[in-house]
Amino acid sequence: MKTLKHFLFATLLVSLSMISAFAEPTSQTASKIVMFRSYSGGDVFIHLADNIICNTSVFKIQGSEGNKMMASTAMSAFLSGRQVSIEIPTSGCTGWGTEVLSIYVH
Repeated sequence: MKTLKHFLFATLLVSLSMISAFAEPTSQTASKIVMFRSYSGGDVFIHLADNIICNTSVFKIQGSEGNKMMASTAMSAFLSGRQVSIEIPTSGCTGWGTEVLSIYVH
């Protein structure tokens, strides 16, 4: 348990120290993550308090090796109560479960 707390704290520090670089489209407002749901296949769904982009509050982080840091960032924001902004691929919105390209912690 102590190791998990150290990992989460380190992840939070890394997440908060990252420099943001937004591509388009990006949510213009921020919202809190109210639910973080991880699936066995590696996909993560984050539920936001508000519909900040794509007319939905549920977004999907693809379960791939490269997205582990993004999922860790989302978990850190969820656990700390910080607000996030979401960037989606230029291919656009797909409604519920729109894929996340990047996440920015405020």
